[in-house]
Parts: sequence; structure tokens; C-alpha cells
Amino acid sequence: MTGPAITTGPRITTGPGITTLLIIEDNPGDVRLLREMLLEDNSRSANVVHVETIAEAERHLAAHSVDVILLDLGLPDAQGLDAVRRAHVAAPHVPLVVLTGLDDELLATQALQIGAQDYLVKGQIAPRSLSRALHYAVERNLLDGALFAERERAQVTLDSIGDAVAATDAAGDLQFINAVGQDLTGWLLADARATPIATVLNLHDSMTRQPLPLPAVDPSSAPVAVDLSPGAMLFRRDGSEIAIEGRIAPIHGRDGRPAGAVIVFRDVTDRRAAGQAMHQSQLRFRRLFDAHTIGITITDLAGRTLEANDSYLAMLGYSRTELLARGLGWNELTPDEYTVRSELAVAELVARGVAQPFEKEFVRRNGTRVPVLVGMAILDADEGTCISYIVDLSARRLLEDQLRQAQKMEAIGQLSGGVATTSTTS
Repeated sequence: MTGPAITTGPRITTGPGITTLLIIEDNPGDVRLLREMLLEDNSRSANVVHVETIAEAERHLAAHSVDVILLDLGLPDAQGLDAVRRAHVAAPHVPLVVLTGLDDELLATQALQIGAQDYLVKGQIAPRSLSRALHYAVERNLLDGALFAERERAQVTLDSIGDAVAATDAAGDLQFINAVGQDLTGWLLADARATPIATVLNLHDSMTRQPLPLPAVDPSSAPVAVDLSPGAMLFRRDGSEIAIEGRIAPIHGRDGRPAGAVIVFRDVTDRRAAGQAMHQSQLRFRRLFDAHTIGITITDLAGRTLEANDSYLAMLGYSRTELLARGLGWNELTPDEYTVRSELAVAELVARGVAQPFEKEFVRRNGTRVPVLVGMAILDADEGTCISYIVDLSARRLLEDQLRQAQKMEAIGQLSGGVATTSTTS
């Protein structure tokens, strides 16, 4: 007949750190033998709680805490692994030592896999070994708890960072991938574990569209990261693709031997697209910049030349390298009589963002002057840069001079004709 959970007998001796021991055993003889073996040991004492069924143990564990459990696998209301499962569910954080009359290695392994810390066979237990088994069970449980907490911290950390992280074993099969990695690849960890990393990280070259293997890492060296190939594209599990960048580094075991690799990668699809768009924009700007028949320069607000097109260089007679290397700008290229006009234009540029076109002259490399029409506009206010358009007025000035000369000759002709008419009349 079973009764409620009770504490019976004197305090007995167990391993260090154990103050309460729960025995789940329906055989009074076995319980008495366990008590006697523990009393023979000279360790510190502990209270013993004895119950005969899993149901009684569940009620007791719901209301009381214990440090370790001794569990018989042949109980009136639970047999074998079922008893282990129920005891572990009732006290998942309490170390559990299994007692059985069967020396069954398979059963022992299965019991350890579902929550037991140790496995003892009745009739093969010495007093000292029983106390030691209880003590070691408590110690292993503490270590397991610390390891679990450490894994939880690592998991939370890896899932909270913005990069994807994956790890393989020495054979190259995936063992871990964090939440970001699962999202980027489309592979859940449950499906990807033990899958070749090349299947999960299915990389192709963005230009050739050919398969792109992960960079090889030297397992004999220190864990030095190697960059993934530039332009790598990841084919996700659903067939879509994203651009990625990242690094791979070897992992070594405690013995120094290769134990796998860790890969850190991120989605750079938007950044790569933006970079390509910027590159195309720069190419278009450069073509437009250099194709103009008028001079174009980019300068800072102090007039220092930052860039110039071919027409501007030809206008002044400088090479691009020479112009930029010498730092030639407005002040060096403008004759003194135009300084005030140029300063007024800069003031207007700063105030309004643009300056009305105005005429001035530049000094060429050979010392001659070229008349120009200059228009300016702010290019980047934060950087303090502006763009200037310079029209060479030499041809117009020549035409104007020719026109004036023609008009002058026409006036002289008209004057000469009038004088001749007057003389004839007289």
C-alpha cells in the first residue's frame, strides 16, 4: 500500500552540496539497503524523502525542492523510460540517478539521453560509489546548467547581431546557423543541420553566373579570416538571389586539430545596386563632362580646381595632372583687374546658390590671355563645391573686332566718297 511522500529515518550521509535526497522506490528492502550504504559513507548528512510511486513524487516535487533524485525504473505506475520522462518533467533542473535491476546498456543510454545523469545497477553498487554517483550527478547538473546558460547567451547574441553566422564541422557539414542566416538563405536550422555548407551557401559569381566555391582556409594556421569572393551572389532555397559579402575562418578543437569553419556574411544587395548605379552615373557624367565643347570645372569655394574637362584644359594649355598638382584656381588664373568682379560673383554664388554669367579673362599657361564668359552654381553645399561653365569668347571677340573693323572701313569709305563728291561739285 502506498502512502504520501514522507521523510523517514535519520539524516544520512551523501556527497557535498546535497541537503535533500528523494528516493522513488517501491521496494522497502531496496530503500533500506540504500540508506545503509549511505550511512556507511563519511560525507556530510542530508534529509531523505522516500516515495513509492511517480505520482507521489510529482506531488512532492510540485511543493518541495530536492537536490538529487534516485529513481527505480520498475514502479507500480511507471516503467522504464516512462518513469525517467515523468520524473524529468516533474523536476527538469534536478539531477536524476536511475536505479534498475537490469544491466541493460541500451536502456542506460536511452535514459541518459532523455534526462538522467547516471545509471546504477542494483546489486553492483558499493556504499562509496553510491555517494560518489550522487555527488557527480549534482556536479554534472551544475555544469550542464552553466553550459546551457552559456549556450543561451551565445544564441541570443548571435541571433541579435545584424550579420548572418554559420558554422560547419570538420567535414564541411553545417552545424549551426543563426536567425539572420536562416532568413538570408531560406534554410531553417532543423533542415540545414548536417547538410553540406555548399548546399546552404549556394554561391555564384555575379558576372559569369558560374558556381563559386567558398574560399579555402588553411586549417593548419591560426584562425585567420579569408574574404568571400567579390561579387558573390547567394542563391536562396526558394531560388531567389541576393548579393552577399563576408568572411570565413577555420575552427580548431582543443587538441589543435581542424574542427570546422565559421562563416559570417551579410546582404549587400541594395548597397551593391547603389554602387553600380553610382558608377553608371559617374560614367555618364564623365562622358558628358568631357564631351562638352565649353570648359567645365569643379572647384571649392576658394577657387581651387578639383576637376576639369578636356575643353577647359585645352583653353588654358595645361594638362590635368599639371593643373591639379599645382593647385591652380581662380586666383592664380585671373588677372588682377578682374579680382573684384570675381569676388562679387563668389559672394552671389554663396548667397543664392548660383552666380549670373559674367565676362572676364584667364591667363593661359603661355602667358597670353583668353576672354571668357563664366557661369557658376553650387554643386554640393555640404562639401562646399561648385561647378563652373566657361565659354571661350576668343572667336566672338575676333568677330566683333572684324565687325568693328568692317564698320570702320565702311565709315571711312563713306567719308571718302562724300569728300570726292564735294570736290567734284566745287
